Amino acid sequence: HCPLLPDQPAQVIGRDDLTLHAFPGRTFFYIGWNTRRPPFDDAAVRRALAMAIDRDEIIEALLEGYGTPASSPIPPWSPLEPQVRPIDPDPAAAAALLERAGWVDRNGDGVRENAQGRPLRFDLLTSDAPLNRAVVEVVQAQLRAVGVDARVRILEFQTLLTQHRGRDFDAVYTSWVLDNFQVASAPMALLHSRWAEVQGSANRSSVSIPALDAAMERAAAATDPDEARAAWADVVEILKEEQPLTFMFWLDELAASRDRLQGVTMDPRGELSSIARWWLPGGRR
Repeated sequence: HCPLLPDQPAQVIGRDDLTLHAFPGRTFFYIGWNTRRPPFDDAAVRRALAMAIDRDEIIEALLEGYGTPASSPIPPWSPLEPQVRPIDPDPAAAAALLERAGWVDRNGDGVRENAQGRPLRFDLLTSDAPLNRAVVEVVQAQLRAVGVDARVRILEFQTLLTQHRGRDFDAVYTSWVLDNFQVASAPMALLHSRWAEVQGSANRSSVSIPALDAAMERAAAATDPDEARAAWADVVEILKEEQPLTFMFWLDELAASRDRLQGVTMDPRGELSSIARWWLPGGRR
């Protein structure tokens, strides 16, 4: 038994002679901002963009509810997840924050400009996966509503990966799959400043925030669960304020089994986690 897995079974929905299993997954989606490029070197701008995005709308409209809003790389099914809500969508507050940061629609074309006349316009990259394309189109519309012009660019996955790894991007919508159940592994890889200058590292947004480093190190070193959870809460609060990455959602996994097959449960370990307990009526396993 892995202590990081949820106690509750997967959600199970009957359909004809099949049972659909919806269970928590290990994949989260996020928007990475290139913090070395203006305007993403300004945390106020990053936070405003995050506030303009409605994750719940995306989850309901595009995932049919099979997802959970994300606030960090800490999975919602982990007992160390500090249950800090993602930044709330608030277009009015996002617009006000952009105004205070100096981004105003000065020429009335619907796109904000800074004092030098540079429009708040950038390329938002993603892969050609159908879900990714659909999500970025919604994000584009949500950002446009607050005067931000995100130009969507769809790339073949390997091309996207090359540009992302090479830090040749303004913003990128992509995903990360947890390859183990160590809570600290993804935050450290994606966000610790020790990797900010390392070419090809997973810290592709060049995140370098000393307070975030210290909080992650404290959380990773904690041996008491309450101490660790409190430290991870500090990590998430810093991420909410700084928004070097805007975390979107954790994607639920879906699988089906025959109704006759009994004892089937699924969890983040995968579809076959309970295979030793599967059985068929009549005594056959």
